[in-house]
Amino acid sequence: MNGVWVPNISIGDFYFDKAIDIKLLPFDVKKIKSASTEEPWCRYEIIGSRTRFSIENGELISVECTEQFIYKKINLIGLKHTEVLKIFDKYLVLEGDWGEEKEYSCDELSILIWESDDVVESISVS
Repeated sequence: MNGVWVPNISIGDFYFDKAIDIKLLPFDVKKIKSASTEEPWCRYEIIGSRTRFSIENGELISVECTEQFIYKKINLIGLKHTEVLKIFDKYLVLEGDWGEEKEYSCDELSILIWESDDVVESISVS
């Protein structure tokens, strides 16, 4: 999957707030079993990739990228926190701090960024 992100619109082949048909995707996916049967969404993983996405009521609600997340022609996965701050012109809020592991968000961009040792490991957008 091409991991180019257009904030609040799309990431690669995925468009937010649009109907999605798993059978029509340009790649193979597998459903991820949930620990809870009460979740209203289904999670999938692209086969051969670690990209995961969630669908609720036939619409894409989130995509999690751990290998490639392109914004302004730069792959944010693997960048240091200080480098990410230079790229975004929005304030990132520290949501969780577990020592070496941290989670940042920006509601305006509908983004969650997970870091380990101040290096971006994964990004989730919705």
